[in-house]
Amino acid sequence: MITSKGKWRIEIIGGVDNGGVAQNNWGVILTDMPASLQYIGFMNEKPPYKLIITYGDPDEGAVSIYKKQ
Repeated sequence: MITSKGKWRIEIIGGVDNGGVAQNNWGVILTDMPASLQYIGFMNEKPPYKLIITYGDPDEGAVSIYKKQ
């Protein structure tokens, strides 16, 4: 378990290129967390929404995905 106190904000945390059309990727930035856990991305444009945390190189696909049940 990891616990921390700090602030968070919603903003653009990256982008995805879909065949020449760049699309912003929105998410939450957590302050005062280890760098590998600072960025939590939003998935899906409508419900069911999911949260995604990427570990290491994004091209390797090491992620944790969370969805509301």
